Amino acid sequence: MPTDLCRSRVFLAQSQLAVVLITMLACNSSSSAQHNELPNRAVAFTSQVREQIKKVIPAIGLVLVRSVSDPDQKLRPRGSAVIVRKDGLVVTNFHVIARDRSVKVFDDIFLSLPAEPGADAATAPRQFRLKPVLTNQDRDLALLRVLPAKPEDPPLALPFIEIGDTQSVELLDDLFIIGFPEKGGTTVTVNPGVVEGKDALDDWIKTNGRLLHGNSGGAAVNSAGKLIGIPTRVVVDSDSEKTYGSVGYLRPAHLVAALISKYQEAEMNAATQKPAPTVAATPNTLAPAETKAPGLISVHGIVKATSGQPLAGVRVGLLVVGKEVAASNIVTWGGSNAEGKFVMEKPIAPGRYNLRARVVGYDAFSLDVDISSANLPLVIELKPASKE
Repeated sequence: MPTDLCRSRVFLAQSQLAVVLITMLACNSSSSAQHNELPNRAVAFTSQVREQIKKVIPAIGLVLVRSVSDPDQKLRPRGSAVIVRKDGLVVTNFHVIARDRSVKVFDDIFLSLPAEPGADAATAPRQFRLKPVLTNQDRDLALLRVLPAKPEDPPLALPFIEIGDTQSVELLDDLFIIGFPEKGGTTVTVNPGVVEGKDALDDWIKTNGRLLHGNSGGAAVNSAGKLIGIPTRVVVDSDSEKTYGSVGYLRPAHLVAALISKYQEAEMNAATQKPAPTVAATPNTLAPAETKAPGLISVHGIVKATSGQPLAGVRVGLLVVGKEVAASNIVTWGGSNAEGKFVMEKPIAPGRYNLRARVVGYDAFSLDVDISSANLPLVIELKPASKE
């Protein structure tokens, strides 16, 4: 899992989304202050809680991947995943199944389930081939389905985790990170922590629970063993001489519930032979809109760090120049995918606008620009947030 970790309602009404954008585009600082204000306390690891956690451990597996171009053709550990339906519906981070931070997934993806918690997952006898069925690259999530070894095989009855109510999650609630971090070998690792903060704007739950390479795509569960989040990224506070600490970021489980709901809708439509909704991927459309009024242009571009690395999950918006951040002044908006590319929600008339962009870990961006077909695609560079 890379250092950036490797980062109840899903469909917001337009008025709600405008409120979110107002908050996002006006914000210029990170949420580290809230983290520093929270008191330290131990997790209530009672015997009853232990039993609840033990019950859900069998539903978390090790993700093994392979590409046809791999010279040794061996499956290798890539991250963790969670079974969310007993017939073999699985969720993980998109970056766990993607090759080299691209949008292309590995040729072979397997879920390995140990026979018991202390067993080696890499050599477990139960290994299931997975097929991606729905992804949300903007939120770094992927829904996969276990493929039967033979068409005549009976339906699966795998252990699975129930999804909890993330709207009721509060500061200092207990949680437990379960997965297969690289430094923990290929046996399951459980680490307690607490909820340190919530970022409803960018869909994050923050925690002091230890996240390591390989925890990506695993489970963060509450004391009742319900899924409340997917470990996705970690932000480390350090300089050239010392590391001061870190904040782990979880994708809330309501995003997983939304993926499942959309997939189940497609299943029902297929069963009744109705046209199924598109289940292919991300909320971002990576091509300019095909239908637009004459004279309007589709605003698109790429967001990257000053180092040149593409940035995913960046919120980008155009506002009326010289006006305060308000719903009536937001012209259009969008979000970047794993390659840093974005396309704004609706086409606009050429002209001068205030361009804004924001993502956790980087300074907010604001610049007045002239938008026309001649200067597209836009290129936005974000500076890492200062450590003050």
